[in-house]
Amino acid sequence: MKRFIATMLVTAALTAGMNSPAFTADNLKVDLKKPLTVEAVKKMTKDAAPSDMHMKIFSMLGTWDYTVTYKTAADAEPQTSTGKITNEIVLGERFLSSKASGVMNVGGHQMPYEGEGLIGYNNIEGKYTSVWADTLGTDLMTGEGTFDEKSNTIVIEGLFTPPLAKQKVKFREEIQFTDSDSHKRTIYTKDASGKEFAMMEIVYSKPNS
Repeated sequence: MKRFIATMLVTAALTAGMNSPAFTADNLKVDLKKPLTVEAVKKMTKDAAPSDMHMKIFSMLGTWDYTVTYKTAADAEPQTSTGKITNEIVLGERFLSSKASGVMNVGGHQMPYEGEGLIGYNNIEGKYTSVWADTLGTDLMTGEGTFDEKSNTIVIEGLFTPPLAKQKVKFREEIQFTDSDSHKRTIYTKDASGKEFAMMEIVYSKPNS
């Protein structure tokens, strides 16, 4: 705990060089040009700690087989590929780190595939945040969203650059938890006409389950 607080103090000290000398959070005014108060350190420590909302994403911990169905357009023929993904809890139980590998059937061409990502929960904003990168491009797919308790689904919205595209487009991702041995991710986007379609559906299952 002492090491953690010391790290937070150093971070605050480095931030003190910003143009704004103070900020307000939950009616707690902090002057970044002065030593932090005990109350400020407690607030920062609480905001930086893992919360109950992290437990939902941690249910994806472990190694999974996956089958992905991919479409480049709403009326395109779907392509199916397979692979494995390993999810680990990192950075003091604050994020779930994912590493995927397999092949991706893109337009009938089998392409080696690797991808890595992080997903976590931002206690301050009350939102899940995610980032993903893979060998299909050089773009970072970033988004944020909330948990829908009724459908047991995390819904994330953000931006990415599809293969062969020249600009970023919006996406909506749904991570649906079905049971302890499986979960599903569906990524929706819009085609040139503005029609939304499921660009990618990934079904994860425990090996030999």
